[in-house]
Amino acid sequence: MKVHPTAVFGFLVFFYLTGMGFALVEEKFPYPEFGDGQPALLVPLGLVDGIAVDDQNIYFSDRSNHLIRKINHQGIITTIAGNGIADFRGDGGPALQASLNCPAGLVLDSQGNIYVADRNNHRVRKISRNGIITTVAGNGIGDYSGDDGPALEASLNLPSDVAVDREGNLFISDRSNNRIRKVDPQGTITTYAGLGPAWYGGDYDLALDAYLKFPFGIALDG
Repeated sequence: MKVHPTAVFGFLVFFYLTGMGFALVEEKFPYPEFGDGQPALLVPLGLVDGIAVDDQNIYFSDRSNHLIRKINHQGIITTIAGNGIADFRGDGGPALQASLNCPAGLVLDSQGNIYVADRNNHRVRKISRNGIITTVAGNGIGDYSGDDGPALEASLNLPSDVAVDREGNLFISDRSNNRIRKVDPQGTITTYAGLGPAWYGGDYDLALDAYLKFPFGIALDG
């Protein structure tokens, strides 16, 4: 059986080959039990967003199912964060019992922690190696505020991606604020690039004096 999944208007739609031709199957999100423990090639997914890898696994945001998934080196898929409900809850507890809301880009740091742009919650969440979830940036209000103060008290606006450098600085693509934000290891947030208005300009000048327009992905070299 060959399965080809596609997300359409909040439904999971896929076709499978039968002896009589093609059959259409529809399942409302979330897919029952999410297919955990099954071969990843047989599991329907929602809209897939950010992807990260380590030596043994692939991690990704199953955005429209509000989950973070993992595929191990044997091709088996499991959920590592999210209960499938679009909401904000669960900080300080098991990531599997927490609610995310359209998670987007994600990244692993050198310690094996996962940082996720929890887009519609206007936050960045952290999933520790032992499976505990916390918020590291964003107060949940879709706005722009908080520079030079605690990242947890700052406002982000639909953050879409994250990156971490070797020194432990967290960079956030603050998409609807048209900025790149930086959170240092002490938890202080600043703007790293972007003036705010959605425009193009500022090449060969200071990044803080440049215009960005809905920055999406972010990556670091070195």
